[in-house]
Amino acid sequence: MSENPCHFATGRHSMRTLSIISWLLFATAVATPTFAWQDPPVEEEEDDIFPPDFEEPKDGVGLYLQHCATCHGAQGDGKGPLVLEEPARSFEEGGFSFGNSREALFKTITSGLPGRSKMPGFKSYLTEDQRWLVVDHVRTLMPEEQTVSARDTELRVLDRPVVARGLLPSLGDDLPDWPRGLLIGSPDGLSFQYRTDDVRLVALRMGRFADRRDWNGRGGDPLVPLGQRLVTFGGGDPGPAFARDFGADSPPETLQARFRGTWIRGRRSGLRTELWSGRSLASVEEELAVEAVTGFTRRLRARGETSDLAVGLTGGEGSAWTVDRTETPRWATSATDAGTLIVFPHVRTRWRVTDTEIWLRVPASGELSVTYLLVDDAARARIEAAIQEIVR
Repeated sequence: MSENPCHFATGRHSMRTLSIISWLLFATAVATPTFAWQDPPVEEEEDDIFPPDFEEPKDGVGLYLQHCATCHGAQGDGKGPLVLEEPARSFEEGGFSFGNSREALFKTITSGLPGRSKMPGFKSYLTEDQRWLVVDHVRTLMPEEQTVSARDTELRVLDRPVVARGLLPSLGDDLPDWPRGLLIGSPDGLSFQYRTDDVRLVALRMGRFADRRDWNGRGGDPLVPLGQRLVTFGGGDPGPAFARDFGADSPPETLQARFRGTWIRGRRSGLRTELWSGRSLASVEEELAVEAVTGFTRRLRARGETSDLAVGLTGGEGSAWTVDRTETPRWATSATDAGTLIVFPHVRTRWRVTDTEIWLRVPASGELSVTYLLVDDAARARIEAAIQEIVR
């Protein structure tokens, strides 16, 4: 892989830059409608609350009466003889924390609800077959499932961002699924698709948000993004998002970006990551700000060991970046199926350009904003002229 370290200036520009760009790209944003999803917890919490020498019943009814009825009641009405500070779930009313499918109930019975209630996990006390017997009996105590239309399963964005987490399907042949996927929907009509096992922006979408197709059963079907895919970063498998850049004589040392959660404040949203290389080096808060119907800005605020920190930008559809090489370069472009992707940082910084990625050094302040714009050929010429005129 060839590498051309470059020291490019991108002078500081005012909000007038984005105002002109928004004017050039003006369009009506599609706002779609609010629901959030969070996967069941995977951690286990086991308490030694049952003697190990029980003579277990052989059927689901007996196992339920033996292990569950004390809290949930023999009829599943949540009125067992043991009075709890927080009442036990009434199976008659439905509304389970993590879904009513066989798979979701099995996970809850296996691992309990650590951090949410005092219900323990039963992995150490019941065999796998016994837990499935209990699941099937509990489902007989639930209300009859109602038929829902496809429209009822859609996760929608209204006047606040929506965050959805779950399995995201592959974006193409020979590409992986992302079991730990993340979608952030903006009220302005754009949605951002991430992988969170090592945080990376995978795709930009526009339009409707997402569908939880098995919402009535909620048994683990993929979270299905509904918006039109505008940009697929890195062809659906983008490179690392952060690195330490020690200078032109050595390649960037990529860092693991550990997902630490999302945040919503009014109409604003973003995510938090922790950067690792054998130990924790820095924390990063990222805000996603929509600038136009096909444009957005990533505002990154890093704290910790940030003196050598660089942010990686992967081109659209896996294509290489073309860097503006005028006397004072200000932007880079990448070809996508939907047009040309233009990116530019908001402050003077160091650029390092490789075949597939741009690394932008984070300034000493720990803050870096980068704007992405998806444009056609006609708009591209006008926008580049505007950037060159205003960004000095």
